[in-house]
Amino acid sequence: MSGQPRRCSVKGELGRLPHALGEQPGDIEDRTGHPFVGPAGKLLNEALEVVGLDRRSISVTNAVKHFKREPRGKLRLHKNPQLEKWRTAVHRL
Repeated sequence: MSGQPRRCSVKGELGRLPHALGEQPGDIEDRTGHPFVGPAGKLLNEALEVVGLDRRSISVTNAVKHFKREPRGKLRLHKNPQLEKWRTAVHRL
């Protein structure tokens, strides 16, 4: 994969309730292009199991669609999105 971030899109039917909304994709989400498939997705799955919901019954997405990262060697560390990215994302919320 190139160094360009992938767009991480909605998984599930948009507007379906309940809806899980993340801040932005993480490293694994960026590599796959799917939301909530990394550590946050594991935590979400565990929480859904506790409350008796099937992951397929909800929609999941991120407000900011691209992973902001700071490369450090082979690591791709999370970097907070800039205010302009949040402003761009507001219409999706």
